Formats: sequence, structure tokens, C-alpha cells
Amino acid sequence: MKFRQHPFGWVPAAERRHVTRAIWRDGDEIAALCGEVVVAVDTTESWFWGTCEPCNVEAHRIVGVPMPGARRRGTGSR
Repeated sequence: MKFRQHPFGWVPAAERRHVTRAIWRDGDEIAALCGEVVVAVDTTESWFWGTCEPCNVEAHRIVGVPMPGARRRGTGSR
């Protein structure tokens, strides 16, 4: 099994890079963190697909890292 730093991994599927908690192989049907059930596509080109925004938001939430450009409450200029 591959080492996973986080309790999820990225998977190209449905022409987007999704996030899943599943261990997957090419052709597997997986449940993505965005709520979609998609089929994994493991090709060189598929890793260049755009990121699924809802999956990205959920992945950032899980690891406790704010999304780039997000402002914390009570900070920022007026």
C-alpha cells in the first residue's frame, strides 16, 4: 500500500481531480468528498484535469488549512 500523509487522496475522475478516502485503482468506482460517485481514470493526462472545487474545500477543511485567498475573521484591512 502507498504511504498517505492525509486520510484522503486525490483521484482523477469525471474530467476533474477529486478527493476520496478510498484506496483506488484505475477503473474503480469511488465516492468523492464532494458527494459524487465517479470512476477513477489513472492516465498521465488525467492528472492535468482541473480540481473539483468542493473536494478541494473539503480536503482543506480536513487538514485544517485555509483555502488560498481566504481571510480569517477579524483580520484584513478596512
